[in-house]
Amino acid sequence: RPDYLYLVQENLYADLTDVGDGVALKFKALPPTKRLEAYKIIASKVMKLHEVGFTHQDLKPANIMVANEEFSDYRLIDFGLSKFIGRGYANGGSPYYNSEDKIKGIPIANISHDVYALAMTIAVLETSLNTIFQKVDRSCFMMELTEVCKDKLRDNLKNGFENSLIPEIHEVVLKGINLSKPNYNSMEDLKNAIDGVIKQGVNVVVEKIEIEIENDNHKKDGSELIDSNHKLSRSQQKQGQFPDNEPSNEELMNKLEI
Repeated sequence: RPDYLYLVQENLYADLTDVGDGVALKFKALPPTKRLEAYKIIASKVMKLHEVGFTHQDLKPANIMVANEEFSDYRLIDFGLSKFIGRGYANGGSPYYNSEDKIKGIPIANISHDVYALAMTIAVLETSLNTIFQKVDRSCFMMELTEVCKDKLRDNLKNGFENSLIPEIHEVVLKGINLSKPNYNSMEDLKNAIDGVIKQGVNVVVEKIEIEIENDNHKKDGSELIDSNHKLSRSQQKQGQFPDNEPSNEELMNKLEI
């Protein structure tokens, strides 16, 4: 029947874990490029839903499962709120991941709901739920996303991404959740924006780490230590390239003590 949606889904094995609580720390410890590739893979999965005419309507970290130990494949779960694009009634969902349209009660399910939810998911995975939503009244996501709510979200996101190893993804998130122009009109737009960050090269700050490594070596041979303000030219990343030995998030945090 045209008014009903039937899904034949893969039988997922029991040891899958979500990228939220399940393996959040391991996911955050992946190198920046690996995480960006993960976001592209997830966006591609959602695009396939849109291509066959329906939306997910409940994208969030808890509904994205890691499908292998290499973090190279993912599965979307929980299609209980899925709707036909332009026909289904978009109600429910998880408040923090609901787009402004859904909060306002605009009833027709559309692609923008999923774009917003995935962009917010990326923000949460790159920072934390508490960082983004601290001091933002829950009513903002239940009744009305006022300008006051939006300003607080912008401030929280700015603060959350200050120490991010992928600062360039900040602007992608802002556009995805409609806090910066132009907004993305499709999941493909969001995916292409993520790909753009990958192609231009993530501006990973490694100068301090290399200085510490150099100083460790100097301490061993008794030579002069490098000034902490000194910038090592070899640590400067070439446009469009990633470091040959890109450090993981965990390694950087350990070295920078953040």
